Amino acid sequence: MKLLNLSRRALLAAGAATILALSPFTVGAQTPSDVLVIGQIAEPKALDPAAVTAVNDFRILMNVY
Repeated sequence: MKLLNLSRRALLAAGAATILALSPFTVGAQTPSDVLVIGQIAEPKALDPAAVTAVNDFRILMNVY
């Protein structure tokens, strides 16, 4: 079996193409500067502290009140 003879330039080009192909091309959403974004599992059912029963809702309310 014969091995491929690659020049340095071809090897560098192949490496750059591989890195470019595997890099993520994501664009972040434009959010206004006065908006706080918090990653949660789900939307809160309510923002009323008396009506909250879920842990997810409680986490949000602890930061609001």
